[in-house]
Amino acid sequence: MIDTIFFLLVFFMMASLAMTTQTGLKVNLPRIKGGKRDVSVKATVTLTAQRKLCLDKRSITWEQLTPLLKERIEQNPRLTVVVNVDKAVRWQEGITVMDAVSQAEPYSLQVAGEPASTHRGGQR
Repeated sequence: MIDTIFFLLVFFMMASLAMTTQTGLKVNLPRIKGGKRDVSVKATVTLTAQRKLCLDKRSITWEQLTPLLKERIEQNPRLTVVVNVDKAVRWQEGITVMDAVSQAEPYSLQVAGEPASTHRGGQR
C-alpha cells in the first residue's frame, strides 16, 4: 500500500514539473551550476541573439521596458522578473537589460540559465 502511495506522489510531482510554462522566448541560455527552479515567474524579459528585446514573448523597444515593467509591478507588487539573455549576446548588453529591469524595482529579479552538465568534460 505504501509503495502505491509513494508511486502516486512521485508521479504527481513529475507531472507538475512538466506542466510549468516558460513565458519567455526560446534562447540559448548559458550553463550554470547553482540555482533552482522557480514556478512563481510572472514576467520574462528576453534578449535574443539577434538583439530582439521582448517582454513575455511580445517584442518591445528598450525605451518601453522599464515603463511596462513599472505598470506590471503596480498591478502586482510581488512581481518576479526573469531575465533571459542568449549566450551569444555580449555581457554588457545583458547587464544593460538587468539594469533597466532593476530600475522598475521588481519584488524579485532572477537570471535564467541552463543547468550545467553533471558529468566531467561537459560544455561550459
